[in-house]
Amino acid sequence: MQRKRVGLLINQVVSDYIAELLHGALRAAEDSRSDIYIFSSALMVNDPEDESEANAIRYNRNVLYSYSTRMGLDAVVVAYDGIKQCNKPENFERLLGEIEQKPCIILETKLPGFRCLRTDQAGTIRSMMEHLILHHGYKRIGCIRGPVGSPDADLRFQIYKGMMEKYGLPSGNDYVETGTFMPDSGELVRNLVRRHPDLQAVVCSNDFVAISACDVLRRMGYKPGVDIAVTGVDNIEKSMRVSRPITTVETGIYSLGYEGVHEAIRLLEGLPQQTFYVPSRLVVRQSCGCRAGMSDFDEAIRRLFPMTEESLPKIARAICDFSHKRAPSEKKETAIFEDVEAVLFAEWKLAEGENLDEEVFRHIESISRKLNRLHMSANLFLSVYGCAAEILGEGIGDVERKLAYQQGRYRAVTYFMRFNERNSREEVVDVGKSALEAPSLADAIAHNIDVDKAMLGQIAEILVRMNLSNACILLFPDPLPVYRKNGAFQTGEKAAIVLKLVDGKHEFPADPQHLQYRQLDGLLEELYPEEAPAAARMVFVLQSEGEQFGLLLCDVGGNNYVEAYLASHQIGSALKVVQLQRQHYELEKQLQSAINTISEKNRILERITNYDSLTMVYNRRGLLESMKKAMSRNQGCEGILLFMDINNLKQINDRYGHNAGDYAISSFARILRSVLRGEDIIGRYGGDEFMALLINDRTISESSERGAEQSIRHRIRKAFDAFNDVSGKPFYVEASIGTYFFSITEQVDFDHLFSMADRLLYLDKQYKRTDVAKEPYADV
Repeated sequence: MQRKRVGLLINQVVSDYIAELLHGALRAAEDSRSDIYIFSSALMVNDPEDESEANAIRYNRNVLYSYSTRMGLDAVVVAYDGIKQCNKPENFERLLGEIEQKPCIILETKLPGFRCLRTDQAGTIRSMMEHLILHHGYKRIGCIRGPVGSPDADLRFQIYKGMMEKYGLPSGNDYVETGTFMPDSGELVRNLVRRHPDLQAVVCSNDFVAISACDVLRRMGYKPGVDIAVTGVDNIEKSMRVSRPITTVETGIYSLGYEGVHEAIRLLEGLPQQTFYVPSRLVVRQSCGCRAGMSDFDEAIRRLFPMTEESLPKIARAICDFSHKRAPSEKKETAIFEDVEAVLFAEWKLAEGENLDEEVFRHIESISRKLNRLHMSANLFLSVYGCAAEILGEGIGDVERKLAYQQGRYRAVTYFMRFNERNSREEVVDVGKSALEAPSLADAIAHNIDVDKAMLGQIAEILVRMNLSNACILLFPDPLPVYRKNGAFQTGEKAAIVLKLVDGKHEFPADPQHLQYRQLDGLLEELYPEEAPAAARMVFVLQSEGEQFGLLLCDVGGNNYVEAYLASHQIGSALKVVQLQRQHYELEKQLQSAINTISEKNRILERITNYDSLTMVYNRRGLLESMKKAMSRNQGCEGILLFMDINNLKQINDRYGHNAGDYAISSFARILRSVLRGEDIIGRYGGDEFMALLINDRTISESSERGAEQSIRHRIRKAFDAFNDVSGKPFYVEASIGTYFFSITEQVDFDHLFSMADRLLYLDKQYKRTDVAKEPYADV
C-alpha cells in the first residue's frame, strides 16, 4: 500500500495542549507508517487584532498554512480552534476554501462539508459541575470563560450557565469574567473574589487558566481547594504537578490527534468515518477539595485485575495504556511494555521478601529513554505506575517486609526521577547549545551573494550540530511577497532543492548557481520516495520582512522543534540580507554604469565644446583653456608659442573646391601632431590659423633661442615637404610660422603673447610660395 502523506495544521508546538495533540498524531503516523507534515506558524500566539509591527511580523508566518494545500499532500488534519484564533477572519475563510479542495479532517468543532472529530466533553463537564454542586455543596460558583466565538469556550460556558440555572444557583454577569485560553486570564479571579468575597469555587476555561488562578489566589491569601475550589479542562501534564493538582476534564487531546490522523487515512482509502467523538472523563483531584490520589486509575486496576502474579502482564499493559492516555480495552502494543512488565515482576518479588534485582535499573533507564522518544509524559507514567505499586504493596502484612518493599520502591522511583531529570537536563543543555549555533547559519549565508557549495557545506554542518540531521532547504526562483494585492496570502509555485541532509550526510546540486526549479506539488515525492523511511517533518517558510525565499523541512524527533524554528528564522533573515546585498550590488553596478555613461557623454560633450570637429585638435575655446591650465602647472618654465597658418588656403578653396580646402586643413593638423610632442598643446585658432604651446622645463638662453627656433621650423617644414611629396594632390600644403619664446609666470598676458607671435608670423609670411599649384594651373 502506498504510504500516505498527511498534513497537520496546528498553532504552537510549545503549548501543553498542542504538544499532547501532536504526540497523538505522531503515534498514529508511526502506527500507520505514514508521513506527517506539521505546519505550525509560530511559537507564540498571534493576536490578529494587534496592529503592532512585531505582531505583524509574527502574523506573516501564517502564510505557512496555505502551503499545506500546495505541497502534494494526500490529506490535511486541522486543529480548528487554534488556527482560527491566530488568523484574521478573511484569511481564515480563504484558508478553509483552499483546504476544502483536499481530503480534510477538522478537529475540535463541527463544520458543514467536512469530516469532523470532536471530544465528547459536554457530558463530562456537566458531571464536573454536578461534582461541585452535589458532592461538595458549592452554591456560589464563578466562571472564567474562554474567548467568545470559540466553539469550545462557548460550549463550556453554556454548560456552566445551564447547570447553574438547573440547580437554581446565581450565574449572572457578576459571576462571569471573559478571558482567553492563556495563563494570564487567571488574573481575572481577582475580580470575581472582590465582587464576591464568599465565592466558593471557580470554573476555568482550561487548565492553563486554572493553574494561574490558583497562583493568584495564593498571592491573595487563599488556599486553592480549601478556601476556594478551582477546576480546569484538558488534563494537561502540568495539572498533575502543581502543589494542589487540578480537578479537570480529560478531553482526550492525545486521542484526538491519534484518531484525527487515522480518520484522514480512512478518508483516503474510501472508508466511512469511524470515530466522531473522542471520549472524555472526569479527573478528580485536590483543587476541588477532594483528597489526594489518582482515583480513576486506582479504581480501574482494582476493578479489572486481581493483584496476583498471573495478572501482572495485564496490569503492565494497563499502565502502558493509561500512560498513553488510552483506554485499557484497546490492547495496543507499546514499546515500553516489556520493561514495565520486568519492573513489575521485580517489585512483586520485592513484596515477596526477595532483594531488588539490580537488572531493574537497566529497565528503568530504558523506560525513561523510550518515554522521551515516544512523546510520552514521564510524570504521567510515574503517577500511573506508582498507583499500581501502592496497590501491590497493600497486600504485604509483615511490617519488616513492607518497610523493605517501600525502601526498594523508593530506591527505584528515585533512580527513575534522577535518570529522567539528568536526561531532561542534558536535553535542555543540548537545546541551549543548538540555540547558540543558530546565528552561525546567518553568518554562513549572509556573507555571500551567490549560493555555492562551500556555503551549503557550512549550512549542513551547522544544521547537524543543531540536531537537525535530516532536513531539506528549498528556494524559490525569486523572493515572493507574503501578500497578494487583495490581501490574501501568496505562495510559491516552483522551488529548487539546494540542500538535502540525510542522517547528517549532505547532498546539493552539481551547480548551485544554476538551479532546477520544479513544481512544488511534486517535490515531496522526489525528496522522500516510497522506499524512504516514514517520518514526521516540520515545514517552515523561510521569510523575513514580508518576503518569502523558500521552505525548510526538518524531521522531528524527541524535542527538536525549537532548533528547527530557530534554524528557519535565522536562514530566512540571512536570505533577506543576501537579497539586500544583491540589490546593493546591482545598484552599485547600475550606478557605475550610469557614471560611465555620464563620463562618456561628458567626454563627447568635451570634444564637441573643446575640439575642432574637422581636425580633432583643440578649437579656440579648448586651446585657451588648456594653455591656461598648462601654464598654471608649469610656473617658472620656458614657454614657446607657435602661431601658424596655412599658406594660400584661399587659392586651394577657389581652385580645387572646399573639400580640398578641408583636406588641407585636416592634413595640416595631422602633420603638426606628428612633429610635436604628445604633451604639446595644439589647437585651431580659427580659419587657417593654428597655435601650439611647447613647454620646456629649463630656461633657454637668448643665444640658443635662435637655434631652437630654427630647429622647430626645420622639423615642421621637413614634415610638410615629406607630405607634399607623397600626397598625390596638385597643390602644396605649407605653413608660415611665428615662434615666440617667453617665461611662464603668473603675470603672463595672453594678448601680448598672441600679438608678439602674430607679428613674427607676419614676417615669416613674406617668404611663402605665391602659387599653391605644383604644376602651372590653367583656370578653365
